[in-house]
Amino acid sequence: MFSAQIASALGAKVIISTSQDEKGMKALQLGAHHFINYHTHPDWDQEVLKLTGGTGADEIIELVAGDITRSAQAIKFGGTITVIGFLDQPQLTVNVFLCSPNTLK
Repeated sequence: MFSAQIASALGAKVIISTSQDEKGMKALQLGAHHFINYHTHPDWDQEVLKLTGGTGADEIIELVAGDITRSAQAIKFGGTITVIGFLDQPQLTVNVFLCSPNTLK
C-alpha cells in the first residue's frame, strides 16, 4: 500500500489487485483509483487493459509472485514489472509473434 500511496501522490493512476473487496475499499481510501478482486475477476489483466483504454499499465509491482504471465499481459509495451519476493518458482509464459520487416512498415 505504501507504493500505491506514493504513486498516487505523484499523480499516477493507481490500480490495485487484491483477493478481498474490503482490502480494495481500503486501498481506495488510501489513494488508489481502482481495485480489481482477482478472485471474482481471474482475468484481471483484461480488467487492467479496460481501465487503461487498451494501453496497459506503465508500471506493475508484483508482491510475492509466482506466475507473472497476467502481469506481462497487463503491462504496456515498454512498461516495467517489478517483483518483490516469490511464493514459488518464477514463471512467465509469453506468446511471441514473429513478422517480417516488411510487415512493420
